[in-house]
Amino acid sequence: AILLVLFQELHDRGSIIPHSIRLCFSDLHVTFQKIHFLMQDCSRESARLWMLTKSQFIATQFRVLVREVAIVLDAIPVCCIDINNEIKELVELVTKQANRGNLQLDRNDENEAKRLRFLLAQLERGIEPDVDVVKSVLNYLEIKSWTSCNKEIKFLEDELDFNEEEVSLLNSLIGFLCYSRVVIFETIDYQSSGMKQI
Repeated sequence: AILLVLFQELHDRGSIIPHSIRLCFSDLHVTFQKIHFLMQDCSRESARLWMLTKSQFIATQFRVLVREVAIVLDAIPVCCIDINNEIKELVELVTKQANRGNLQLDRNDENEAKRLRFLLAQLERGIEPDVDVVKSVLNYLEIKSWTSCNKEIKFLEDELDFNEEEVSLLNSLIGFLCYSRVVIFETIDYQSSGMKQI
């Protein structure tokens, strides 16, 4: 929001922006696009299990992108831009915050990811997992019906088509959800799926 104020100020004043600063703004734009795409991935409705599995990687990606924002903001010579001092101070504040930014994985996400890995290992060894632990992970992810579970499976199956590096993990997750669909969600949510019960 603060950077938006900066851009609005530059636009309103019709300021002439040196080429070096325009390059910085271009880099900033690319970084914000990456953040936007990452946020879109994180908020995909049927990708909750996948996002939990990749939560450590995602947290690292956010750290890298916030660091990129800090580097670009550091490179912008704010003193040379024709804007008022208050906005200059705000931009400097954002730069300091980005430099100090230390994004950590949410403790709850970390705990549920560990539980999930434990459940996957049990299923891989042919051990039937504790239903309450399975329910706990599913509830945490808000997978609360046969239909939502099935959507997660469909998403993971689609991922298999273009994610060759993660085939083993994707198959394990699909297996976990198929198990959950049968054991936890015994009745199909006909109303949500638009099917009529016979």
